[in-house]
Amino acid sequence: MANNDSFIDKEKLSSNRENDKNLEECNIDIPFYNNEDKEVFEEADNCSDQTISEIIHQPCTTFQVPSSSDANAKNSLSMKIDNSPENVARASTMRTKIEEKITEIEKKMDQSTFDSSSESLDMELSPADYNLIKVLDPKRSRSCSVSEMRQSTIDRLQSKLEKAEKDLELRDEEVLRLRKIRDEVGSEIEDLTASLFEEANNMVRNAQVKQHKAEKSAKEANMKLGMLQEEVQALKNIVQSTTMHSSVESSDVQQKAMSVPQRELYEVDPIFNEEFVKWRQNPNLDKETPFMKRIYDEDIKACLNFKNTELSQHILSAIEEDQITIEKIPLTKHEPLPKNYRVCALMNAPRLCPYKMYLDGKESYNISSLSRNRITAICDLFCYLRYIQKGLISLRIHEVYLEIIKKRRRITSAKLGLIDDIIE
Repeated sequence: MANNDSFIDKEKLSSNRENDKNLEECNIDIPFYNNEDKEVFEEADNCSDQTISEIIHQPCTTFQVPSSSDANAKNSLSMKIDNSPENVARASTMRTKIEEKITEIEKKMDQSTFDSSSESLDMELSPADYNLIKVLDPKRSRSCSVSEMRQSTIDRLQSKLEKAEKDLELRDEEVLRLRKIRDEVGSEIEDLTASLFEEANNMVRNAQVKQHKAEKSAKEANMKLGMLQEEVQALKNIVQSTTMHSSVESSDVQQKAMSVPQRELYEVDPIFNEEFVKWRQNPNLDKETPFMKRIYDEDIKACLNFKNTELSQHILSAIEEDQITIEKIPLTKHEPLPKNYRVCALMNAPRLCPYKMYLDGKESYNISSLSRNRITAICDLFCYLRYIQKGLISLRIHEVYLEIIKKRRRITSAKLGLIDDIIE
């Protein structure tokens, strides 16, 4: 009876037919369980429990599997179980291996409690272990079912976690995209702000430049106005001086002047006239033009040929820049001129000096009437040339030419000391 129990477990064989299939899935290496034995056990499984019990309790029974060709004998039980020591040893070996496998599985399951280690246990057990547990231990089988449910729950939660992670990744990408857009917008705002500030600075700078130019133009206009006023004052002084000289003329001179024909006769110098016509097209005071060069060489330099050459050169520069002023010293009959007014600064000779000359508005010199007449004649010519340059003279060209000739003649007369020509 013990040998029969060691050979096969009758209760396991008759309880459920699926146990044998699950036992096959365990892939346990059972030495005696070959293909022929498998057919025997399948045939035995089809028998009733009573028949199997009678066969097992026989002292020596042999199950003989009918051949596949005998179809009528397939449903009949004619197997013989050989109770030889070899088969008993093989059954014992099989039982021992099954017990070892069960012990190993129990050790794995006993490593921790069910609530805390079911997940790790499911990872350690193989599918064959599950099948073996189902066959040998129904409680363990139910535990495995719970573990499978737990595993399915874990898988479901894992899938939700993966989905949440994907959603989080998508949100991170969206955040990165929005952050990039924010940075781009911020950069554009900074560039726009910088450009606006730069444009505002340029506008302020341009306004300041325009204001500076306007102030400079106003200052220049005021200076020109002052110079014109000074020229007017100089002309007034000339008129007053000529009036004084005309009052001392004798009646004989007046009669001679009246006897002179009123028609003025003159001849035109073709070379000078040609130079004047060219200069009149673009009037300027450049010394290098033929017209101005002739005036400088023939009139101005000759008239300013004083003994004090350095002061003469300084006077010429002041006349060109319109920075010269000549004033008459106011005197009375009871106040004669001081001694320092009796030497002319230009001639370096003892002369009566009733005039004071200012250069650049600072330096002053005492000059005689002869020096004053020569200087004012040159100033008169320069003043007229400036009027032509500014377009203030509207006379015809031959009339302008004649006026320049008259002023040149006055320069020559002043150089020679001819008062009559100066008065005229």
